[in-house]
Amino acid sequence: AWHIGSVSGCGGWLIKSQQSEVMRVLDGKHIKYELVDISQDNALREEMRAKAGDPKAIPPQIVNGDQYCGDYEGFVEAVEQNILQQFLKLPGPAGEGSRVGRTAQRLAAQPGCARLAAALSCLAAWAAFPQQE
Repeated sequence: AWHIGSVSGCGGWLIKSQQSEVMRVLDGKHIKYELVDISQDNALREEMRAKAGDPKAIPPQIVNGDQYCGDYEGFVEAVEQNILQQFLKLPGPAGEGSRVGRTAQRLAAQPGCARLAAALSCLAAWAAFPQQE
């Protein structure tokens, strides 16, 4: 299950703004998630920080099951680079382990094939996102 470390109540404006942006993007892509409010529970806060590997980590921190995905800056970078699927560690029909993804990786290693490999990687990333109905 998706977990996004979050705060409620009197948390900072910046944290709430970043949290809202993460939720907006995930909602827009129809990716289900669960908000975990760490503001009232020290154990949850420490668990979030342990998963992030940073004793001072602040929300939002994004975790897929037991796999740490990253913080807000990493999330935004993944959105901008169109690699959100990989950032979120989502399996997909055209992810790295798929035939298209493996073909793109092989082509990237061949001289003169970088453009085709990049096009296939973009296709793989696009195809892996849930399609809107």
